[in-house]
Amino acid sequence: MQSSQLKMAVRESRASVRPDVDLLQRATRYLLNNLELNLSGMALSCLLGVREDDLSHVFQDSLGLTIAGYQEQERMRLAQRLLAQTSLSLDVIARRTGHPNGAIFSKAFREYTGLTPWTFRSDPPPEFVTSVQGSLLWG
Repeated sequence: MQSSQLKMAVRESRASVRPDVDLLQRATRYLLNNLELNLSGMALSCLLGVREDDLSHVFQDSLGLTIAGYQEQERMRLAQRLLAQTSLSLDVIARRTGHPNGAIFSKAFREYTGLTPWTFRSDPPPEFVTSVQGSLLWG
């Protein structure tokens, strides 16, 4: 392949990847800023002005997760931080993470982490403490 053909192929490759990166960034930013909302893939795609199938493929191809899976992962990360770093009630944490009440949140948290929120709060796993300390130090 000649140098000009190679440059053109690289340029085309970057052009085809860039919209997916931009879409993923817009979608994840919106979800992270609105974890308390229960957004379906259809609702999110409408908000972003894209087809639901296209958005679903971007999540699956880039993150290996469904939109709902990503949303739940980020909700549980937030819940872990709130449990470890605040004294907020379970009902408040539930609402901030898109769960209707503390009981439903507790069940989802236990299914995700294998621990009850109370157990996690009183004795967070060492790997969580280390990751929180690192994020506090670096950013």
